[in-house]
Amino acid sequence: MDADEAARPVARRPGGRSARVRAAVLAAAVDELTEHGFGGMSSARIAERAGVNRTTVHRRWPHLEDLVEEALLDRAAVAVPIPDTGTVRGDLRLLLHEIAEYVDSDARRGTIRALVADSARSPVIGAVVSRVWTSRFGRGTEVVARAVARGELRADIAPATILAAFTGPLYVRLLITDERIDDSVIEAVLDVGLDGARRSAAAAASPGAGRSTA
Repeated sequence: MDADEAARPVARRPGGRSARVRAAVLAAAVDELTEHGFGGMSSARIAERAGVNRTTVHRRWPHLEDLVEEALLDRAAVAVPIPDTGTVRGDLRLLLHEIAEYVDSDARRGTIRALVADSARSPVIGAVVSRVWTSRFGRGTEVVARAVARGELRADIAPATILAAFTGPLYVRLLITDERIDDSVIEAVLDVGLDGARRSAAAAASPGAGRSTA
């Protein structure tokens, strides 16, 4: 090996074993949660599912609730990315479709319902679920905040409240009425929600009303 070769940086594979182990354990935790609920989860079974030693799980996640929280946040971040199409209707349509695709399957419905039930029984898992959904909801408000900055939506209502007007009907169908979330439902939610969330023509025309619409 000459001097140039010795000085050349060594190429490293992206991720590596640590990343693969983390991904395997997080996926196993979600599967375990889906099948057994939080109260029935077993770190030994999670390790077996992931193909790792049980001590690997305990060393990185000493508390099961921390593993569940990280697994749920990781899965949701991949499944529900935050869109940026340049228009509020385009952003919200994509966001609602992404949420629907994430939650509207028999397995996912079962997982979410189990989490809600476990939250009522366990303050520990209740706190985890609250942190997970608060984090996801906080990211979703980026869509509304951008629309407000563009002048598409009114600024006198908190972005989180506006977002809840769009996402709430999806979770009503998921958790209460047990109905599927199809394209027609999403379009209806957009029509009704945007009617109330848009700035009125009078407000848009008034001096100092804000930025022009995009």
